[in-house]
Amino acid sequence: MNNTNTKKKEIFKSVNKRLFIAVIVTVGAFFTVQMYITSVIGTSNAAIEEIRIERDEIRLENEILRSQIDEKKSTKTLTEVAERYNLSEQYVQKIDSDQNDLAQNF
Repeated sequence: MNNTNTKKKEIFKSVNKRLFIAVIVTVGAFFTVQMYITSVIGTSNAAIEEIRIERDEIRLENEILRSQIDEKKSTKTLTEVAERYNLSEQYVQKIDSDQNDLAQNF
């Protein structure tokens, strides 16, 4: 009986030792993978943020260019209409406040 107890204890120690090594290796692998994933994701997030900032700058530049194009189109169109109908620039005279009542009566 003593002999079987001794064998059981040796087997138990052997299993415990293997289990302990397996747990240590698993925990080590877990932390290593976590560190790797964190560094990769951190780098990816920085790259993604940089691309988003660049995208926003390009959108703003496109809006400015569209505005300039629209301005040039409208100026060109107005110039063509003015030339077609022989329109010229006229200066406006401001009516003084005492003459304002007279203008409203007409």
